Amino acid sequence: MESINQHRLPRAISPTEYLVRLRPDIEAAEFSGSVTIRATADQPVTEIVLNSIELMITEATVRQGTIVQSAAVRLDEESERLYLTVDTAVSRGEFQIDITFDGILNDKLRGFYRSTFTDDAGDEHTIATTQFESTNARRCFPCWDEPDRKAVFQVTLEVPGHMLAVSAMAETNRTDLANGWIQVDYAPTPLMSTYLLAFMVGEMEASPSIDVDGVPVRIIHRPGQGDQIGFAHDAAAFCLRWLTDYFGVPYFGDKIDLLAIPDFAFGAMENTGCVTFREVLLLVDPETTTQPEQQRSVAVIAHELAHMWFGNLVTMQWWEGLWLKEAFATFMETSATDAYRPDWKVWEGFAVDRSSAYHVDCLHSTRAIEFVVESPADAEGMYDVLTYEKGAAVVRMLEQFVGADKFRDGIRSYMTTHAYGNTVTSDLWNAIGSATDLPVDQIMHEWIYQGGFPLVDASVADGQLILDQQIFRLINKPDAAPTADWHVPLTVQVNGVDDRVLMTPQARVQLNSDDASIIIDPHSHGFFRVQYDTALSARLADGLMGLTGGQRHRLFDDEFDLVLAGRRTVADYVRLALALDGETSPPVWSTLSSGFSTIAHASKTRDEQAAFGKIWAEIAGPQLATLGFDRADDEDDPLVNEVRASLYSSLGSLSREQAVIDHARQIFDGSIETTNASIESAATRVIASTGTRQDYDEVFARFQAATSPQVERRYMFSLSRFDDASAIADLCERTLDGSIRNQDAAFMLGLAVGNRWHGSYVWSFITKNWDRIIDTVPDNAVGRMLGGVEWLEHGDVPAVHAFLDDHEVPQAKLSVLQHRERLDIHHALKQRLATESSEH
Repeated sequence: MESINQHRLPRAISPTEYLVRLRPDIEAAEFSGSVTIRATADQPVTEIVLNSIELMITEATVRQGTIVQSAAVRLDEESERLYLTVDTAVSRGEFQIDITFDGILNDKLRGFYRSTFTDDAGDEHTIATTQFESTNARRCFPCWDEPDRKAVFQVTLEVPGHMLAVSAMAETNRTDLANGWIQVDYAPTPLMSTYLLAFMVGEMEASPSIDVDGVPVRIIHRPGQGDQIGFAHDAAAFCLRWLTDYFGVPYFGDKIDLLAIPDFAFGAMENTGCVTFREVLLLVDPETTTQPEQQRSVAVIAHELAHMWFGNLVTMQWWEGLWLKEAFATFMETSATDAYRPDWKVWEGFAVDRSSAYHVDCLHSTRAIEFVVESPADAEGMYDVLTYEKGAAVVRMLEQFVGADKFRDGIRSYMTTHAYGNTVTSDLWNAIGSATDLPVDQIMHEWIYQGGFPLVDASVADGQLILDQQIFRLINKPDAAPTADWHVPLTVQVNGVDDRVLMTPQARVQLNSDDASIIIDPHSHGFFRVQYDTALSARLADGLMGLTGGQRHRLFDDEFDLVLAGRRTVADYVRLALALDGETSPPVWSTLSSGFSTIAHASKTRDEQAAFGKIWAEIAGPQLATLGFDRADDEDDPLVNEVRASLYSSLGSLSREQAVIDHARQIFDGSIETTNASIESAATRVIASTGTRQDYDEVFARFQAATSPQVERRYMFSLSRFDDASAIADLCERTLDGSIRNQDAAFMLGLAVGNRWHGSYVWSFITKNWDRIIDTVPDNAVGRMLGGVEWLEHGDVPAVHAFLDDHEVPQAKLSVLQHRERLDIHHALKQRLATESSEH
């Protein structure tokens, strides 16, 4: 049956194998190629429809048996389709299509594109590489570019002999060609989707391989960086072995290369056997990087390798099921990283990451995890925190409710049953349900197919704990569409004893006494907010330091969203924070620092902002004083240093603590030497927040001269923090003059829009240069750039809404609506804060 979606290809023909031959001319920024497609027709056809865009088709031939026909060619750029028409109908059965074409190596970081780097001698080099997800294979060769049109791919690359060429599978043969070129042939891939194919050609180096149970693993990098790959190489080997054991199914390829690409629109991409990353994730020197930078490297490596099973071996049927691979890869990255470095306590950090999903899912403009996708632009809009972080959070919630061992049994069954195939959400629930004997589909239905999440109201009456639910929104709208109640799996801890409860939609728990100690979701596995009644809130506040760090984090995280929703006052939040005594939990300090930064940003004047900075100093200052400005000789917990750096940064930047600023200045000027990368990074942020135009120029110079990707990014991200109009104006210009890579330019503009005192100028710059920005930055970066508008001052609100009404971003329609709604929420917070400030 044909799909009614106009963006889906007709189903009469199924490709089975592609023979792809490409010859990139890197200097001319173009390529030529051919593709032989072996396919099967299930009915007679005279018109063959497949995907293609930005390619010049030079010839197309259709062969079936002894009949060879030249095909008439028609390209429809709007639908991204190639139509091949023949006089004699192709009959049912196998046939072959041969197409030759030419294309451009573009600078938009999609399809087959160029990436550049400068070597130690100052010479620029260009490589050709690919990014096909979600619908960009069609920019490189004509194909059925849909995830459920799986086929085998055999790649041949013609390249200059001095260049390295890699693809999805191992090299099988190379042949000398004329003029110093060579032909490189690769083994056929397993059955897989078009978006998972990749190749790279350029003056790059390959590390020796590590054998992981018969699978060779290499790192591909720019020349001269081999001394920085050991950390990532070790992590990749560990994660591949750990994931293979978890899934109980061997990796389905013949090798894995991890490629450090200088220009890359995403963080990384799980191409089968040829996994591409931003350099910052693979070039990691443990001696000069922070613990969060190292953790991020391991997590992303684990995420992409988890995709070899969730996504590559078993693939969603269509893009609306994107969460089936991305949510699980996000969940698995945390599991694998926890196994690699238990001392990093990554599941505690997972609760912090979950907040980014709450940030969006509490809006009226949220969407369901699984959402209708029709066009390529719709597919691009699915790559957000709802797919990744919310999806992973509800998976973790389910795993903890059904039990980790039974959950894994269900996952293993899912993998073996659907290997090399395509699935929908019910396939996964059926597998886990069979392993657990629980109605998983029923429990999880609203979590996947309904946007938003519940607020669990907890109160005590008549010897019972009463749990009710309602949808949680930051702004109430009388005309909002009604929602169904969730099945809420949660744990209630009464006097230290856990009791598992499924709210459907309410729940009651019998108590032995009305003054029992009660904690909802004590292990922080649930995806919901909790609002305790007055008596329970007071009880928790009185025993605050008797809670675990994770419990305090959940309490503060929930309380701040209740402040944003107008259910709690800022004063309530401040009073609770002042009750802390000797806090050491990184997640607690992370959520508190974020909350107080938001409050300070909502302040109408510098004096009001300074007042909140003083309150923050009263809360955080004693703990930094206890920890000191650098590691103690006997300090062996890596997370202690990250708490130190976080407090150092916020006390210097927000509270303007002079001792911190003076110390940061000494580090910045070189009068104090430190090997503490976290404190050095924090010192840079403090200088940027408190420094001058001269400091800005120095930070920019250090950004340009940085010899490691982590140091480069630390300086780059600090540039938007300067409270200097000329500095911010210069930064805006630099995002478009080539000083900052295209992959980062939009993100830097987004950070700069969030600058409290100069964001309005940046917004003006964006609106005046809109067309130039859109032509320059990757498509997926535009929505992220607009994230900064949520911090603009009140006077900009009508202008922002008017401009975005007139300038649609098709690939980020929902995220733009979400940024606009957050703008209104922050404006409401400013109004409430002004009222509270006048009262107190």
